[in-house]
Amino acid sequence: MFNTRTLMCPPAVGCNVGCLAGLLTGVGVGLWLQSVWLGLGAGYGAMLGVWVVVSWGGRVYTRVRFRERAKLVNGPTTCPNCKANDFVNVGRGEVFPCLKCGRTAVRIEMVGKS
Repeated sequence: MFNTRTLMCPPAVGCNVGCLAGLLTGVGVGLWLQSVWLGLGAGYGAMLGVWVVVSWGGRVYTRVRFRERAKLVNGPTTCPNCKANDFVNVGRGEVFPCLKCGRTAVRIEMVGKS
């Protein structure tokens, strides 16, 4: 096991803006075409599109604007022992049992730092 780190932009802005754009687009299209289903579809599409664009833009901006910090923060992308790059990311609270006795050997807790 080894740590991997990367500098990321939080997706909070994309979520809020996307939900508002989806709501306004859905209501507008629904009233204009007098169809609830077309309004829901247009609203969902607008929300998803805005979220993708804003999240992608945030990642690109973070990488360009904080290039030097990203170089310092980014951790290894391969195993430090065997240099393999086919590692698996683990989720919050994931438990790994001992290979011999089957009891809990390691519990993964993710930590965010700002």
